[in-house]
Amino acid sequence: MQDSIILLETSEATEEKAPAQRSIDEIPVDKVMAAFRQACRGRGTMMRDDLLKAVSERLGYQRLGKVIAEALKGHLRAAIRRKIIGAEGQAVFAETTWMDEYTRDELVDTIRSVMRQGCNYDREDVIAAVAAHLGFARITATVRDPIKSAINAAIRRGLLDYDGPTVWRKE
Repeated sequence: MQDSIILLETSEATEEKAPAQRSIDEIPVDKVMAAFRQACRGRGTMMRDDLLKAVSERLGYQRLGKVIAEALKGHLRAAIRRKIIGAEGQAVFAETTWMDEYTRDELVDTIRSVMRQGCNYDREDVIAAVAAHLGFARITATVRDPIKSAINAAIRRGLLDYDGPTVWRKE
């Protein structure tokens, strides 16, 4: 009798920790974007359905059900707009592998999109937010440097203002 109680407790604990038990809507968008970036890395061109399956597996789901597939299709559209994924018909591929493949103007636009008006931000927080928005899971020098340069460009253009490490949107 005591053994069955222990097994039941162990089973319940396992179920709570399983990522696939979470609703797809509970997963942060930045984590989904990173899964798209990672699923395409080094794989060349693939079909959309294969990419969606690979992303769902990266997110911890054992199978690509209808609800998850529909949600991921919406996220795929966002990944294409963010140039994480490129598409030609049903074929998809990694469009940007490195941060420096984004133009400075694209990075400035992304910076302004992740920053709210009337809020102050630490530059490092802006760098982290831009990297996450574009699906980069880690912030290395090759990720940090182009964003840092874009922040400085936005300041020079009068789009951002600063006081030491603190930046904010001017418009």
